[in-house]
Amino acid sequence: MTPPAEQPPFRSVEEFRPLITAAEGGFPAFERLAVEATDHLWLSFRIFDPTTRLRLATEVGETWIDLLRHRLRSGLTVRVLLSDFDPIVGHDLHEGSARSAAALGCLEDEGDIQTMMVRHEARVGKGLRLGFWLPAMRALEQQRKEMNAMPPDERAETFAHRPGIWRYLRMAKDGRIAWRALRLQRLFPATFHQKIAVADHRAAVIGGGSISTKGALTTRPMSAWQKRPGRMWRFM
Repeated sequence: MTPPAEQPPFRSVEEFRPLITAAEGGFPAFERLAVEATDHLWLSFRIFDPTTRLRLATEVGETWIDLLRHRLRSGLTVRVLLSDFDPIVGHDLHEGSARSAAALGCLEDEGDIQTMMVRHEARVGKGLRLGFWLPAMRALEQQRKEMNAMPPDERAETFAHRPGIWRYLRMAKDGRIAWRALRLQRLFPATFHQKIAVADHRAAVIGGGSISTKGALTTRPMSAWQKRPGRMWRFM
């Protein structure tokens, strides 16, 4: 019989401080941790928009991109984990995560930073996917129509930041969005909903709001299908 794996030792917490008000927690607390980190900074967020304006560390720049660039140049190691979303019914959130990952990827020449988009492993079963096939097709068709109504450059950029729909849609030779061969859609009903930052294995900030001035990184209204009872997985 294989003995159980040895449990890692518990570490005593030297200081535990609840951050109650917005002035204490949220943006200022995460910024302070990023500024004070000396070796590495781990960030894990449901929504992290690196173009969000700084509240505290304004001496290094205006946005989180500026703050992370400054810390990377000082030798800090940064790892960022971003939640991914269902690309069919949560396409705005999916696109927002892809845009954030792309923006953070532009910092790779500044130092040691790695970014990963992670989708929750929960999936809708085949029976329900068959039942949702027509509504999901309509949602994809709506995306296709919206993108084809955009100017060509905006259309190409938007499509490039929705990798989850490449399985169903493609960029045609004329620059318009076209269908691939029809197939049963994959639906992802859950997302990771964390806001955690850890610095140097010694300090952490847990909870608070997303690092974003745009709420859920979406300005488009939900479709009638998404508003129906039982269709709220987009926000889970």
